[in-house]
Amino acid sequence: MNQILIKAPKGCRFINDIPEIKTIYNNDLPPNAVIDKQVTGCGGTTLALTNEQPYIIAVHLIRMIENKAQQFGKTVLSVTGSTKEDEILEYVKNTKVPKILCTYDSIPKLVSMLGVKAKTFRLLVDEIHCLIGYMDRFKPSVAVKLIDGLGDTFKSVSYLTATPTNYNYLPQPLKALDQVKIEWEDARKPDLVHSFSNRSLSEDVLATIIGNLENSTDELYIFYNSRRYVVAMIKKLLKLDKTLKLVDINLLFSETEENTLYFKKYLGSKFKYGEFPDGSNNKRINFISSMGFERM
Repeated sequence: MNQILIKAPKGCRFINDIPEIKTIYNNDLPPNAVIDKQVTGCGGTTLALTNEQPYIIAVHLIRMIENKAQQFGKTVLSVTGSTKEDEILEYVKNTKVPKILCTYDSIPKLVSMLGVKAKTFRLLVDEIHCLIGYMDRFKPSVAVKLIDGLGDTFKSVSYLTATPTNYNYLPQPLKALDQVKIEWEDARKPDLVHSFSNRSLSEDVLATIIGNLENSTDELYIFYNSRRYVVAMIKKLLKLDKTLKLVDINLLFSETEENTLYFKKYLGSKFKYGEFPDGSNNKRINFISSMGFERM
């Protein structure tokens, strides 16, 4: 295991802008490494999807696959449960530099289909902190296989995150890999003001939202990982502020059938959720679950 520091000098906004990435790594991510990119939105997966190396990128949310597929179109193959083997093999055969996006649990399926061809691909496991978190509650066998036992299957295996797990708590196979940290000279840490709740947490959150609504015109982003409390808070907000409408509020929760049924039951059948702000659909108030936090 080597500890490697890659410096991104002033003016670098994306990973592919970094001189060391261009020269030492030939416009690629460090192979067989745990990569702490430090900041989100810096183009880690984009580099893997646009360079001259065949790549399989494993992510934890289908929504992330859909997002990247919209950006890159037919140059990237999205593999989900409904993707047929013939589609995968035909794409790999007819594409000069194939790029495949899939969820964590699709990797065994892909390996089985590709056979020895898997050795021509680099594997990038995105949001590795999520995979580590899944080990005791979401298909542990899938998580273990992605962390251990893939070294001989692919050309290289690297793991990417902006919120790294402390080295002391990494699974042993990840400790054996190079530990890469990207240090951005232009990066600035936000000033966070901490406060402690002396009463009900939901009451304090509600008071904070009301205070910001009255004293600013900024969009508000509230990280609150509970459907029940978020729905209750929305109802209180609508009662307290008569100028506020349901259409002014966005929920960034996973688009599951369970969530859809819940929100439609308590917020109305026409209520829509899960739209990431893109400049044209921004809302005044945004409640964000852990899904939204990971995506952002």
